[in-house]
Amino acid sequence: IGGLVNTTFHELQISKVAASQFVTLLRSVAVDDTLTLTLGQLRLNSNSIDINNGLASNTSTANPVGPITRTAGFIISENPIALVNWKNIGTTNGLRVVPFGNGAVVAPLYIPFSFQHTSGDLGNLSIATYNAPANLPWPPGVTHINNATTSANNAPATVDRFWMLSKTGPNPVADLVFRFTPTERAAGMGVFQQGRAQPWRSQAQGGGVNNA
Repeated sequence: IGGLVNTTFHELQISKVAASQFVTLLRSVAVDDTLTLTLGQLRLNSNSIDINNGLASNTSTANPVGPITRTAGFIISENPIALVNWKNIGTTNGLRVVPFGNGAVVAPLYIPFSFQHTSGDLGNLSIATYNAPANLPWPPGVTHINNATTSANNAPATVDRFWMLSKTGPNPVADLVFRFTPTERAAGMGVFQQGRAQPWRSQAQGGGVNNA
């Protein structure tokens, strides 16, 4: 999807004949009502997509129905600046699902990010994700992934994927679920050791890394 200027669609549907086929953004785009991922990949290609419909998703994480509706398609970010910007959420509570896939060309694995907004003003939410073998390269602005208690390098215990997440609202309360592929799983993680978030906050948010 190209052009001389960024395009705003009322509805945009990705409907290919195989999961390995894709549509690539050559410019950033916006969708006012519904992005429908029927089959195939929407590759952001270091661009962004704005979802201007702030309503929540319905049904399941596997097949959400709402502003982003998925049957068997994927959004491929795989770059810290390849953002999905879900706008106008504000104080509208509910589940929302961003149907990411990993970067595998032939058969992407489904690794959706989902969040249950329960109260407060979330504003707009922006998220990107990418695979990072051995936890490299770090996201922009991150200077280490050390353990907050011991200051030791926490890379061996960290999933080989990063998520860049921000919001504009002042006081949201939400439950976040991050998903990754089996090969990105850190050593020692499993059913009884599911891991926990290690967020890096910007200087405006207090700076630094914490085990949460």
